Amino acid sequence: TRVAEFVSRNPKIAAVQAAGIRPEGDGKTSVLVRAGGQEAEIAVEVSGHASTEPVSFAYETLAALSKQGCNAGACHGSPSGKGGFRLSLRAFDASIDRVTLIREDFGRRTNVLDAEESLLLLKPSMKVAHGGGRQIKKTDYAYGLLKNWISEGCRLDAADRPRCVGIEVYPASGRVLQRPAHTQQLSVLARYSDGSVRDITPLVVYTSSDTEVATVAETGLVVGHDRGQAAVIVRYLEFIESSFLTFVKDVEGYQWVDVPTNNYVDQHVNTKLKQLKYLPSELCSDEEFVRRLYLDVIGLLPTSAHL
Repeated sequence: TRVAEFVSRNPKIAAVQAAGIRPEGDGKTSVLVRAGGQEAEIAVEVSGHASTEPVSFAYETLAALSKQGCNAGACHGSPSGKGGFRLSLRAFDASIDRVTLIREDFGRRTNVLDAEESLLLLKPSMKVAHGGGRQIKKTDYAYGLLKNWISEGCRLDAADRPRCVGIEVYPASGRVLQRPAHTQQLSVLARYSDGSVRDITPLVVYTSSDTEVATVAETGLVVGHDRGQAAVIVRYLEFIESSFLTFVKDVEGYQWVDVPTNNYVDQHVNTKLKQLKYLPSELCSDEEFVRRLYLDVIGLLPTSAHL
């Protein structure tokens, strides 16, 4: 995705930006995609652009606070909060957050007359002193959402608003990346109770299970650093999914050495070792095996009587 070139046939309907395609007006057009000497054209239709939908408190405002880490356990999501400001941990209780953000302390955290003068934006952007340091920039997607929500009067969601019922991560698990093509842009979609789908890629929290193998940016861009496998955990409010990626690179002088295959476990292990370009280790002695078994299972060394 990152190395491809995107060209909109009509930027007045759909404009190409670094983070994706942004609707600019109602109508039909197409986007031309070029990469590696190949090209494809994708039809795009925009409707309802003139009608504005209010920012969702539950699915956008609270998600934006989660994205920036404001309601993490080390910050305002701790049981006692920080600096007199307490949020529910990772937005798990919207009723608490509603009172805290809108009504607590006479509503001083949100300024509907001048949204950018709200403490909710001034402190994390370090316009005023903030013990947690800078957590958000004016150019961040989350900043724009919070600003718009405040400007709209800090509205809560309507009772009949569609509920999020799940998220999907693309690509799904199983992608193998071979250097030099060792980067992968993730895309995350939210599915709602009315059947609608929304791209929430910039609103979710990404975590790599092994940062020595791969790291993931706030934008969802995964970069491989070494041979191995890593799961990228994707969290959006109470929904958690993952994408399991394998990273492979050439090793100078590598040549696979056939080893005995005693069972189906050996088959899978050897297939994975060959894919990652690792040579299998020599068989260990019975004493070494027992020692490793003890350490793995109970965390203690075996006595001499068991060796």
